[in-house]
Parts: sequence; structure tokens; C-alpha cells
Amino acid sequence: MSLATEWVARIFAVSLLMFLPGVAGERLDAKFGTQFLALVGFGFGFCAGLAALLAMVKIKQPKTTDPEGSADATELSKPSDHSNNGDNGERE
Repeated sequence: MSLATEWVARIFAVSLLMFLPGVAGERLDAKFGTQFLALVGFGFGFCAGLAALLAMVKIKQPKTTDPEGSADATELSKPSDHSNNGDNGERE
């Protein structure tokens, strides 16, 4: 299957995921005589569709730096490449 066809299938699946809970809520509203289940269904569908889209594209947060431009805490906690073989750096 081509890449374009795969993405069309994914987008179609997400659009159904966003739309069908609202339709189900509308049908339940008609059956029970309520007026809020369609709104709840569309809200749930929107959140579920957005989560599915974010999972598909795997959005990553960029690393943050402080205003001075130094590295964040995650980079400072990494072990250094310099090994200390028991000496204090003193030479004889």
C-alpha cells in the first residue's frame, strides 16, 4: 500500500473516531429524551480524535534552555565522558 493511501486510511479512521460518538449521543438523546448526550459524545470524540492524531505524528517537545543559554537540568545530570581513575589529576 502506498504512503498516501495509508495516510488517507488513518485520517478517515480519525474522522470516524471524532464523529461517531456524537452520532451515538444524538441517538441516545432521542431515545431517552435528554439534550446533553450528543454534546458529550462530540466532546469525547474530539478529545479521542486529537489524542489519536497526536499519537500518529508523535509530537516531541523541544529541549528548553534558560535565558543565559545554559543546558537544562537533564543535560547537567548526564555523566561526563571524563573518567577518574583514582587520581586527582595530579602529576608526579
